[in-house]
Amino acid sequence: MSLRKILVVGSTGKQGSAFVRAAAAHHPEDPASDASSSPDPRFHVIALTRSPASPAAKELLALGDNVSVAAGDLNDAASVRKVFEDEKAKPEGGIWGVFVALAFAGLGADPAGEIAQGMLITDLACEYGVKHLIYSSVERGDEARDDSPASSHSAKIQIERHVKSKQGLNWTILRPAFFMENFDGFIGRITLSVLRVGLKKDTKLQLIAAEDIGRLGFAVMRSPSAHSGQCIAVLGDALTAQELQDAYARGAGQAMPAVPNALAYTLKAMNKHARGIVEAIEDVNADRVASGTSFEELVVRCREIYPEMQTFEAWARARNAQAERKEGWNGVSLAGLLRGRL
Repeated sequence: MSLRKILVVGSTGKQGSAFVRAAAAHHPEDPASDASSSPDPRFHVIALTRSPASPAAKELLALGDNVSVAAGDLNDAASVRKVFEDEKAKPEGGIWGVFVALAFAGLGADPAGEIAQGMLITDLACEYGVKHLIYSSVERGDEARDDSPASSHSAKIQIERHVKSKQGLNWTILRPAFFMENFDGFIGRITLSVLRVGLKKDTKLQLIAAEDIGRLGFAVMRSPSAHSGQCIAVLGDALTAQELQDAYARGAGQAMPAVPNALAYTLKAMNKHARGIVEAIEDVNADRVASGTSFEELVVRCREIYPEMQTFEAWARARNAQAERKEGWNGVSLAGLLRGRL
């Protein structure tokens, strides 16, 4: 029975931890999805973390014997290389696959650090003969916009290009849509209101629950040859601003929290990043309409890979209202928005 050791970069984040949990729940008796692999592969997940003694790392370690934790800092190349070397020296062989979800530096932050981290892990995966790498990037519509100097996704675009440039490296790039979690907390209320006043009535916002990215990623890792060399838009729903509010009301049983439209108009006028988010969503919507590929087709494709992908209504129903994200998780504050900064 073959063993696939998977290194998870970003293991304590929502995407990475969801990948680890999905792998930990996988049992050898489950039928193998990949016809090109040995029957019934086993997975062992190595959760890369700067702090193996942290509560989040210990929680992952407690998931089962097929999960281990390795100390490594993406800002310290030697520490990450050591993880690859240590696994290579073991009798069962080195790291077979890598799942990469890099920490979000914050809106308006210098992308240099994220780019360096993405390039480092890609280079090491190639050097150590990793069989498949999955990189979680961002959904942005037509790649023709990638070279726009105004693009807010420059780090992920550069990392994608680096991944694609590596000869002999099999890869899949996931392009997650707008996180449903962006509607959590007070900043989430502002987000809804800015989109409500900023988007055209028929513009569809593509949505994904962050945990579903990791779960879909594990499904891809189980069938790598079926998805090799593909860039996959990852979404569980696509809704207009009004449909978004209606879906939330059905799921949560109450109206979606928001701030007054007057405040949203003010923020949109004063803050270029708020305007940029609205414009980016409009661009993606226009690109999808022009491509002839419907949002429904994209959702169906994701469900073919991971059938339990959540709709926004289902996410709202399941969401624990007492466990909202800590304010400032994405580098955004109300004071910063009002000053035109993030």
